[in-house]
Amino acid sequence: MNNKKSLSENYDDYVLQYAKEYTVSELQERAKYIKKNFKSLTKAVEHYNKIKEDNPIARVGVYAICYPPHTQMPVNQIISVK
Repeated sequence: MNNKKSLSENYDDYVLQYAKEYTVSELQERAKYIKKNFKSLTKAVEHYNKIKEDNPIARVGVYAICYPPHTQMPVNQIISVK
C-alpha cells in the first residue's frame, strides 16, 4: 500500500491554505442553485447539515473560496463533509 499523496492531493492541500470564505450550494432544479456564503467553515458545515437534516436526498456541496498567490483569480475547492 502506498501512503504517498498524489499531486492533486498536494495541490488541494496547498489551495485550502488560502481559503477566505465558504459557499454552500444547493441544487434546486436543472442549472438552478441556492448559494449562501460564510466566513467560517464551521458555519458552512452547520448550514449544510441543516439542509441534509431537512432533506436527506438534497444535492448540496460545500466549497472553499481560496485566493492562492499563484493566481489572481479565486479557486473554488470542494470540501468533503461527513
